[in-house]
Parts: sequence; C-alpha cells; structure tokens
Amino acid sequence: MIWVFKMVIKHVHLVTVGAGIVNNYLRDNPSDLEFKEVCLNDKELFKRASEVSPIFQRVYSYLCKNPRRTSPEINAMWKYLERGLVNQVYLYHTDTGVGKFCAELLRKYFREEHNIETYVVKLEGFGLVFEEGLTSLLDKVVDKIRKLTLSPLVKVYLNATGGFKPENAILVLAASLMNVKTIYYMHEKFKEPIELPIFPLTIKEEYLKILKQINEREKMHGFAIKIELIKKIGESKLNELKERNLVVEENGRIRLRKWMKVMLKYYT
Repeated sequence: MIWVFKMVIKHVHLVTVGAGIVNNYLRDNPSDLEFKEVCLNDKELFKRASEVSPIFQRVYSYLCKNPRRTSPEINAMWKYLERGLVNQVYLYHTDTGVGKFCAELLRKYFREEHNIETYVVKLEGFGLVFEEGLTSLLDKVVDKIRKLTLSPLVKVYLNATGGFKPENAILVLAASLMNVKTIYYMHEKFKEPIELPIFPLTIKEEYLKILKQINEREKMHGFAIKIELIKKIGESKLNELKERNLVVEENGRIRLRKWMKVMLKYYT
C-alpha cells in the first residue's frame, strides 16, 4: 500500500490595526453620547477594551452587522477569508486605548465568527514616540516573519491597511527584505484589495559591512568614534549613512538608529 501525504499550507496574516472601527461607529451612531465621551479620554477607552464592558459589546454588535464596512482590516482581508486562506492572525496595535479597543474587537470577531486562531500584540511606544514605536513595530513584526518563514508550509501575508501610513510604508519595505510572499492593502475607494508588488530588495553589501562594524563598536564601547570611522570608510560615506538616517552623530560619537539595529539582527 502506498501512502500519499498532502502538504497543508498554513496561511498566517500579520495585521496592523488602526482606529477605523471606532471612527466608523462614531460616524454612524452620533446619538451614543456615552461612547463619544469615553473616546475623548484614551485611558477610559483602554479600560473598555474588554468583553465585560457594555460599550465594547455595543460596538462589537455594530461590527458584526457589517464587518466589511466597519473595519478596514476585515475589508482588506475579506477575499482571503472567503477562500479559506486565513488560518492564523496576529493583530499589531498602537500603544493607545483606541488601538487596544479595536484590536480586541477584531480578535473577538475572528475567533467567534470565523474560528481563527488570533493573537493581539501591543507595540510599546507605537503611536506615542515615533522612533520607539517604529523600533517596536519592526522588532516584533520582523521577528515573527523570520520565525514563520522557517517553515516551507507557512505562507505569510502582511495586511498593511490599518494604522499610520509612514510606519506601514517602512514595514512594507522590511517585509520585502524578509521575503514575505503577499503584501496587501485596501484603499477606501477600491472594491478589492491590492496585492502590492514585492521587489527583490536587499541592503547593499558595502553599507552592510560598515553598519556591522559600527554595531560591533557599539557593543564594546556604546558608540563608534567619528574620526576613527572616517579613517576607515571616508567622510563622504559616513555622511551618506547619516543622510539615509541609518546612523546618528552626537558629539563626535556615531550610533546606529534603533530601527537599523533591529534590521541588522537578521543580517548577521
């Protein structure tokens, strides 16, 4: 007897979460003055990011009535849901009450309406301090991509619809560097999500070598000395790294940008 084993692909979606659900609820329910008042205080909204909250339940009922219209994240993912191409979801939200509130609504929706294994991930500083938030975003998302793509039976998708556009643009580039197979985005004027082209990106070898050298000096001394670096690579090359915002100079000391340190971990 010959046994035939069918390889089953696991489809994992990494989703950046925005405030679309809250904004749409406020637009369609102007008479809900209680929710409007809560939204004026982000800490109060954070407290309601739980199923025990009547406010949470009201917004969740609204979400379920028309999920595609209510949630940009669900709308972008809809064709994958219809085709059974969603087995696991990771929801990355800002370090804010509105981010937590929307992410918890989506977690409940995916688990209860589609029986999908779903996880919520908070990005420390994201939505509060740009550099800290971007570092957290790259560190957690890129690390998850690296781990998931170790298996040939896992296909990783990036849903870059929700959240802040500058951070998402950088995340798309990072995902391209990490060989994510599908990056999709839903513009509010389109009826179908767009699968963004993934160009074969890499970090130039000459940059990579220099950045690794700076990283090693930082590990030993906390910084690289500008004068020593200029002797090795030349002032024009150092200025090029600074102009590209890959390194920062402080009183003759050169350090890698935090987000560059994150990406460099996957090139060493």
